[in-house]
Amino acid sequence: MTSIEEVARQAGVSPSTVSRVARNQTNVSTVTRERVQRVITELKYIPNAVARGLKQARSGLIALLITDITSPFFTAVARGAEDAAREAGLSLLLGNSEEDSDLEAKYLRVIGERRVDGVILVPTNQAPNSLVRSLPPEIPIVLLDRSLPGFKADVVRCDTRTGTFVLGQHLLGLGHRRIAIVGGMPNIPTWPERVAGYQAALRESGVAAPPEFVIPGDYNRDGGTEAVRVLLAQGERPDAIIAANAQVALGVLDELVAAGCRVPEDVGVATIDDPFPPSAFVPRLTLVEQPGYGMGEAAVQLLVARLEPAGRAEPPREVVFEATLRIGTSCGETTIGHDDVMR
Repeated sequence: MTSIEEVARQAGVSPSTVSRVARNQTNVSTVTRERVQRVITELKYIPNAVARGLKQARSGLIALLITDITSPFFTAVARGAEDAAREAGLSLLLGNSEEDSDLEAKYLRVIGERRVDGVILVPTNQAPNSLVRSLPPEIPIVLLDRSLPGFKADVVRCDTRTGTFVLGQHLLGLGHRRIAIVGGMPNIPTWPERVAGYQAALRESGVAAPPEFVIPGDYNRDGGTEAVRVLLAQGERPDAIIAANAQVALGVLDELVAAGCRVPEDVGVATIDDPFPPSAFVPRLTLVEQPGYGMGEAAVQLLVARLEPAGRAEPPREVVFEATLRIGTSCGETTIGHDDVMR
């Protein structure tokens, strides 16, 4: 294990300065702090007090690092993870990276320095493997919702490709032909998966999927608003829009109302995950629901298994959840359905 003296020597500072940086004390210049932190990350240095704790016993703490604390999906994930952690006798620390890779890096550095037994990570769109690998090797990682190419770890995700495919078929069955999909981040695997499901549904029915009807964004409300502006400015507007997530759906609805478009009479709206309580919006939204609570539970269960000596030697596992199509009336439906599980 790397010593404080080795870090000090490579960073060109005294051991006491390394100690101050490791304890996040403020009496170190920004330039020196950043240099020392780089060396700490490179050498995978763990402060002595934490190292002794890791050798002696577990801390009983696990960390969940999500990307958007305002998302109903990630709220459900956090609830499921917290309940599962409590049942396993663990405490859950929650972090919100806000899709910011720099903030994510800071969280992971803190996690690496503290006595945290394991990490459940929703990686940002730019999360480099070297960043995750900078965590001490004894800290297991479970990736949630998204994978990292080339990084071997347990993964919990939902099959939203199939979900978006079935949603596309549903819209086609209602007579929609000019169907757009909007709002996802191209560098995050969930967006190309959802686009692929949408395109497959249209292709199977012999319906064109114009490139101008596929509008990426940032998985947020502003992205939904901007996408609708672009679509309406193109001339021939879509007759249905699939929002990439609940936040995007809010922006889509905002801008359609502002433009004088009626839902569903003028434009149908469907979404991945629900931004509203069931009775809070009329018409009721048609949506693909991801089982966030169950995914949070499963991630903790995988992490707990990795904490056992026998679990550390097991190959990585992937747990894939099915989505559920919740049929509302926001796309021209006349009846509401509740339990159309993807097959």
